Amino acid sequence: SHVSVRIVFVTSNDDQGRLYPVEYACGNLPCPPYVANREVICAQCSKIVGSCDGYWNGVECVSECPPEKYAGSERRCQYCDDQCGSNGCTGPAPSECIACFNVSYQNECVAECPNGTIPNPNNTCVNKTALLDCAGVAGGSKDYDSCGVCGGDGTSCNHRAVYVRWGRKSCPGDARKLYEGYTGSSSAGNSGSGFRRLCLPRDPLNSFQHRDSDQTSADMFGSEYETGSAGPSSSQTVSNRPVPCVACEAARGAVLHIWGSTACPSRWQREYFGYVMANYYTSYKGEYVCVDANMEQGDGATNQNQDRWYMTETYCGSLNCPPYVNYREAACAVCIPPANESGSVYIRWGKKTCPSSLLYAGQAASEQYNTHGSGGNALCMTDFPSWTGLQTNDGNQAGSRLYGARYTGNSVSLPNFFKRVSGKSVPCAACYVQQKEAYIMAPGSDECPNGWSLEYKGYLFAGYYSHKRSDWVCIDQDAEAGNPGSTSAYWYPTEVRCGSIPCSTSQQDSYVSEREVTCAVCTPATQRRSSVYVRWGRTTCPVGASTVYTGLAAGAYHSHAGSGLSSLCLRTNATYNERSDLNQYGALLYGMEYQITGLTSRDYTNVNNAEIPCSVCENVLAASTFTLFGKDVCPSGYVSDYTGYGFASYHGQYKTDFICIDNKPEKFGKRGTLNDDQALMYPMEYRCGTLTCPPFTNYREVVCAQCSYHLPSCPFFVDGQACVVKCAVNQYADSAKRCQKCYEECNGCTGPSITECMDCTNYHVKSTVASLDPKGSSTIKLNGEVTAVIKGNDILVKTIDGSRIDGLCVSACPNKTIGNAKKECVPNSLNLDCAGVPNGKATVDSCGVCDGDGTSCLRRSVFTRWGQSTCPGDTKQIYNGFLAMAHYSHRGSGSNPLCLTTSPGSSYEATSASQDGDLVYGTTYLTSGYGVSDLSSVNNYKASCSVCETNATATVTVYGTPECPTGWKLEYRGYLMSNYYHSSSTYDRTEFVCIDQHPDKTLGTGNNGEARLFPTEYECGSLPCGVYPQDREATCAVCSAPASNRTGSVYTRWGRSTCPSDSERLYTGYAGTGNAGHRGSGANNLCLINSPKDLTFSNGNQNGALIYGVQFYQSGVVPEFDSVYRRAMPCSVCFTSAEANIMYPARTDCPANWKLEYTGYIMSTYYSSYQTDWACVDANPDNLAPGNENSLNVPWYLTEIECGSIWCRNQIGRYIQDRELTCSVCTPDYILPGVAAPTYVRWGRSECPFDTDTLVYSGFAAGSHNDYTGSGVGVLCMPPVPLYAKYKDGNQNGARLYGFEYETSSNFIGPDMRAVYQAEVPCAVCMNKKTVSTFTMHGSDVCPIGYSVDYWGYLFAKHYSQSSKSKHVCIDSSPRQYANTLGTLNNNQARLYPAEKEGSNIPNPPYETNEEILCSQCSKRP
Repeated sequence: SHVSVRIVFVTSNDDQGRLYPVEYACGNLPCPPYVANREVICAQCSKIVGSCDGYWNGVECVSECPPEKYAGSERRCQYCDDQCGSNGCTGPAPSECIACFNVSYQNECVAECPNGTIPNPNNTCVNKTALLDCAGVAGGSKDYDSCGVCGGDGTSCNHRAVYVRWGRKSCPGDARKLYEGYTGSSSAGNSGSGFRRLCLPRDPLNSFQHRDSDQTSADMFGSEYETGSAGPSSSQTVSNRPVPCVACEAARGAVLHIWGSTACPSRWQREYFGYVMANYYTSYKGEYVCVDANMEQGDGATNQNQDRWYMTETYCGSLNCPPYVNYREAACAVCIPPANESGSVYIRWGKKTCPSSLLYAGQAASEQYNTHGSGGNALCMTDFPSWTGLQTNDGNQAGSRLYGARYTGNSVSLPNFFKRVSGKSVPCAACYVQQKEAYIMAPGSDECPNGWSLEYKGYLFAGYYSHKRSDWVCIDQDAEAGNPGSTSAYWYPTEVRCGSIPCSTSQQDSYVSEREVTCAVCTPATQRRSSVYVRWGRTTCPVGASTVYTGLAAGAYHSHAGSGLSSLCLRTNATYNERSDLNQYGALLYGMEYQITGLTSRDYTNVNNAEIPCSVCENVLAASTFTLFGKDVCPSGYVSDYTGYGFASYHGQYKTDFICIDNKPEKFGKRGTLNDDQALMYPMEYRCGTLTCPPFTNYREVVCAQCSYHLPSCPFFVDGQACVVKCAVNQYADSAKRCQKCYEECNGCTGPSITECMDCTNYHVKSTVASLDPKGSSTIKLNGEVTAVIKGNDILVKTIDGSRIDGLCVSACPNKTIGNAKKECVPNSLNLDCAGVPNGKATVDSCGVCDGDGTSCLRRSVFTRWGQSTCPGDTKQIYNGFLAMAHYSHRGSGSNPLCLTTSPGSSYEATSASQDGDLVYGTTYLTSGYGVSDLSSVNNYKASCSVCETNATATVTVYGTPECPTGWKLEYRGYLMSNYYHSSSTYDRTEFVCIDQHPDKTLGTGNNGEARLFPTEYECGSLPCGVYPQDREATCAVCSAPASNRTGSVYTRWGRSTCPSDSERLYTGYAGTGNAGHRGSGANNLCLINSPKDLTFSNGNQNGALIYGVQFYQSGVVPEFDSVYRRAMPCSVCFTSAEANIMYPARTDCPANWKLEYTGYIMSTYYSSYQTDWACVDANPDNLAPGNENSLNVPWYLTEIECGSIWCRNQIGRYIQDRELTCSVCTPDYILPGVAAPTYVRWGRSECPFDTDTLVYSGFAAGSHNDYTGSGVGVLCMPPVPLYAKYKDGNQNGARLYGFEYETSSNFIGPDMRAVYQAEVPCAVCMNKKTVSTFTMHGSDVCPIGYSVDYWGYLFAKHYSQSSKSKHVCIDSSPRQYANTLGTLNNNQARLYPAEKEGSNIPNPPYETNEEILCSQCSKRP
C-alpha cells in the first residue's frame, strides 16, 4: 500500500470550460525563490510504504536495477561509478565495478594504468617486468596468433577471395554464395559504354536519386549466349538464352584465372573450369571471361541480341602453334591456393619469371589490333594449354578471336627498350606473393608508394590510339623478346596528353606532354592481410582505410578508337626512366572528366565537366573486397566502404571500364583544366530486354557499392583510423593497442616517457652523479616522471624519487661533450668544439645548433597591426590586407575583425552563388566630428591591416594606455575603435580593435554603408569615475616581451587583481566591454589598465563606441561570488615563462602534462541581453570597492549548459542541463629552454594534423544560441567529460551555452562539407614543440614564405540575420562530425555558416563577391 499526495493547479473559464497554465504572483509568495509570471510546475509524488517488492528506479518499481546502476540504500537504484563497464557494479566506488570501462589496478577501476605498469589482455594493470603470456598467466606459453587472437591457430582472420562463376547459379564446393545475379554489360552493337561483364544482383536497390528516362549516357544491357549449332554440343542448348552468374567467396587468400588450360598449378584447388567467351569479332569490344563448362540458362527474355557471348578461338601467329591449335576454343580455369595459405596474384608482363613464386609462364594475348570486337582485356595464355574435360571444335566458327600480342614502336620511342624486343611477341608470368594479400599497379611512376615494396617496374602499354582498343598493361622495363609474330595484337608505349592531366616542364615530378608513362607493380612492404580498392571520385579513403596514394582518373580520349580500355588511377607525382619527349603516336592517355546527365543533385551537378580524382585505399581489417553494381547495400557479412553510381563512356563513343564513383564526388585538386572534353565518363542506365524488368527499371541509373568483408575488430594495432600490423618505428602501442607517438628524440620506444626510448634519433646523454643544487639551474619536467637539471654546461638526470636512470635523448650533445660512434655524448678529451675544430670556440647553442646564437628555435610572436599596411620597426611583415568585419547593421555573422590578405587563395570548391550565411565586408573609418585629431583625416577611408612577426616570445595588447609595461617594447600605439553603440536598432555588436595612432590611407576611400569603425569612449559607473574620465577616448598599445624572456605567454586572470605566484603581473585593472543593454559597440572583453593614459582626445560625448565596466551579477550559487555581488570586476594580465596557455572549459583540472594557473567559472552576459565574450572568472574573486554598484551596465552571470546538440545525461562525468560550467587556465607542465610550443585549435576535426603535433585535448564546439541576443560571442572547444565544482541545478537565467552545428547546405562548397550538414562540430587543441610561432591566415589556403600549413579550410561564423554573433573560426576543409557522445542532429541551437565576401570595400578581384573565404593555420618551424 502507499499514500498519495496530489497537488493540482487549475484555472477554468466558466463559460467555455477551458484550462490555462498557472503562473506565480509575488506578494505574500516570496520572490525569490519564486519568479513572477513563471509557470508553475508540478509532480505526482508517492510515499513508498512497502509495496515495491523489487527496486525503486527513479519513477517506477523494477525487478532489478538496470546495468548502469546498483541497488543502494532503501532499495533505490543508484548510478555506478563512471569507470565501471556495461556489466554494472555492486556499489558506488570504482572498486565495486563488476567490470571496468577502461582498466583495473589493484582491484579498482581506473582510467589508465599508472606509471610502471601496463595492461595485460584482461585489462588488468601489471608490473612492466612481469613475464606474462597473452592470457595474463605468469610463465604461460600462450601467444597471439597472426590474427591477434590469444592462443589462436591463425585462421580466424583468413583472407577471403571473391570471384564470379559465369554461366552458373551456384558456387562450387565449400565456396559461399554471396548473391546470384543477372549478367550485364554494354550492347555489342554500341561502340561505347563499359566493356567489362558485371554480375548484377537479382534484387537491385537504388537508395539514391534516380531518373527513369533516357539520359543518353552509358548503357547496361543483359547478356545472352551465342553458341549456335557449330559450337560444342554442351553449349548448344543455351544459345540465345540469358547468361546467369553467381558471386562466390572462397575461404582462401587469392584467386587465379589460368587462361588456356583447365588444370590448376600444383597444390592449387580448382573451383571451376570452362571456356573463354567474349563478343563477336566484328561487333564491339567486350571482356574475355571464363564461363563454366556446364552452362546453365538464366531467367528472362531470349534472343534479344544485345550483349552477346561467343566462344573464343585461338589464332596462330604471334600466339605459338603448337602448343595452341588454330581455331580451337580457348580453355580456362579458376583456382584458389592451398588451405591456410594467403597471398596475392599478379601478371608480370614482358617476363617469364617472377620475383616471388611462379604459378605459370605464358604468352600475352588479346584481339587483333584492327578488329572492333572480341575481348579487350589482356590474357596471359599458359605455355602448357590443356582442354581436358571440354568438347572442342577445331573449325573456324567466326565468333570471338584471340591473338598473341607483340611489342610495337620505333627506335625513337624508348630506343634501348625496343632495340631488344621490337616486333617480337610478349611473354608473361603469373606470380604469387605469399602472406601479402594485396597488390597494386600504380601508373605514372616507377616507384612504389611509402610502405609498399617493388615487384617490378616498367612502362604502360596499350593499343595504338587510332587502332582498336585493348587494355593498359605494365610491361617490365627489362622485358624479354618472344617469338616473331605475324597477325597480332599490337601494343604500343603510352604517352601523356596534357589538359585534364596537369603538366609542367619546370617541375621534376610533373607530367610532360608526349612523354612515356611509367608504372610499378607493388605489394605491401610487410607481410600482412589487407584488401585494396580504388575509391573513384574522392581524394581520401573512407574511415578505417589508409590511403596508399591519391591521383587522377585517366583513360583514352573519348573519340579515339584505340589506346586502353580500363580506367587508371594515375599518380600525381610522376617519375621517369628512359623516355622520348617527341610525339610517337602510340597509345595516348588523358585525364577523365565527369559528364553528369540525369543526376540532378547538387553533389553531382557541382562537379560536371571537372576532372575526376581517385584514391587507392588499403584496409587491413578487410579480408576481401569487391565492387557490387546494382545495389548500394552489400551482401550479408560485408559492409560498404563507399557507395555511388556506376559510370562508363557514352554508349555512342568508345568502350571504357565500368567504375563506381562515390555518391559525394569531389573535383580533382586545384590544377588541371575544366571541360577539356578528353576522356569522358557518364552515369550508367539499365536497358530492358535480356535484362529482366522488373526487377530492373528501364533507363534507371545503376548504383554501386564497394563491399568488404571486415574482421570484427582490428586484430593488430590501431593507428589513427586505420588498422595496422604493427606501429611505426616512432610509435608505441598503448593499453588499448592504439599506436601513440614516442618522445620526439626517441628512435623507437616502449612508452611515452623520455626514459622509455629504445634508441635515440640523434645522441644519448648518460647520467652523471651529482648533488642537484636548484640554484642557478633550469628544470625540465617531462610527462610528470623525469627531471633533467641543466646546470652550467652539464645535464644532470634523475627521476622524481632521486634514483638514477640511463639518461636523455637529445638532438645535439651539450657543451664539454662530444658524440662518439655509438651516438653517446662522452667527455670531450680532445677538446674539440662542436664543429670538430681542436680548441675551437664554437659551442652548441640552446637550440642544438653548433655555433648558433640560440635564436633559431626561440618562440616568435605574431600580432596584427590594425590600421597600417606596414609593420613597425624591426618586425617582419608576414602579409598585409583588408580589415574586414560584419556589416554594421547585421545582428549575426562574425564578431571579430579579419585581416584578409591582399593575395587570396582560390578554392576549386568555392561557389560564387550567394549562400546568405556569414557575410564579411570591408571596413571604413567614421571619425569626423569625434574629437580625435589623429583620426579625423581618415574619415570614410578604408581600413588596412598588416600581420607582423616579432622575435619576442610574446606580445600583449594593453588597453587604456599608449604605454607598455616596464621592460616591454612598444610595437605600436593607438585608439580603441568599434561599431556605434546604438541602444535600440541599426547598429550591432562587433569587437573593440586597437587601431594605429596614425592609420594609413593606402586603400583609398570606401563605402561607409558596409562595416564601420568609430572611436571608443569610457563610460564611468561600473568603471570608477575617478580613474576613467567620462567620455574620454580610450587608447591602447601593442607591446612585445623583453629579449631576456626566452619563452613565455600572456593570459588574463579575470576576477583577481593579482597573478599566480609563478607568473609575473604585467598590469592590473578592471574588466570592460560593451553595455549589455546596447546593441552596438564591441563584444570582446578587455582588461582596462587601472592607470589609464591618453593621446589626443575630446571630453565631450561623441556618441561613437562606448565601453563600460563589468560587474558580478550572480548570487545564491557560488558562495564566493555572493560577497562580490554587483561589485566591479577586477582583472590582471599575467606573463608566464611557459610557452603556451589555454582556457580549459568545463574542467577544474588541466589536461595531462599541463599545470593549473587558476580555476573558476565561465561567465558572460544574460542570454537575452546583448553579448560580451566568455570569460574564465577566478573561483575566489577579489572584492573591489570602486565602481557604482547600481550602474549594472555589464552584469555578468554564471554560464549553464543547455542540452540538445550537447549530449547530456544525469550522471557523473556527463553534461547536465542547467548546471554551472567551470573552467581552468593551464600552462604546460614542463619548461624546455629555447624550445617553443604554441597551441592552436583545429576546428572541424578531433585529431591534430601532424605526427609531430601533440593533442592537448579534443571535444566539440559550443557557443551562444542563434535566437538569443546575449551570452558569449566566443566559440569554445568543450572537452567531452566535464568536471564540476559548486553548482545549483535548475535554470538560473544567466548565460547559456549550446553546441554548434554545421550549416553547410547542398549549395555549399564541397562534398566533405555537405556531408556534415547539421552535424555537431568537433575540435582539437594542438601543440607542436617544434613550432616557434603560429597564426590563422584569413583569405588564403597557402601560408606565407617561411610558414607551413597545419591545416586549411573555410571561415565560418553565425548567419548574418541571426540574433547574435560568434567569432569567426577556421573549419578544416575535410571536416568530420563530432562522434564521441553524439548529440541530436539539427537542433538549430548554435549554427555556423560559411563566410562570404560582400560589398565593394573589399575589391573584386582579388575577392569574388559571394565566394567563400579561405583560411589556413600557419606555423613556423625551425
